[in-house]
Parts: sequence; C-alpha cells; structure tokens
Amino acid sequence: MAREQLIAGVPVVIEGDGPDTILMLHGWPDTHRLWDRQVAFFSKRYRCVAMTLPGFGEP
Repeated sequence: MAREQLIAGVPVVIEGDGPDTILMLHGWPDTHRLWDRQVAFFSKRYRCVAMTLPGFGEP
C-alpha cells in the first residue's frame, strides 16, 4: 500500500517494505506518475520512493 507524504513541501510516494530502496526521479516534464508501473512491479521486493520534483506537476 502506497504512503504519500510531504517532505520539505515535496510530495513523496513510498510503496513496498523491502530491505533495499529504489529512488525514482522523473525527467522533464513528467511527475512521479511516470513510475507507476515500475513501482507496482518492484514494490513486491523493494521499497520504492518516487517524488514529483519542485516546479513540476500541479502547484
């Protein structure tokens, strides 16, 4: 189950509880939603962290 939280004003999505973490950073002009399929796949074995970088997505 995904956990969404704000860290320093940045929306961060954390899913999975594995011992290792995968950090997913998007490029221009995307948001964290770019990684939805990868998070669904990898979160079974890893903790996946995806964020929408400042200046992208909805204000």
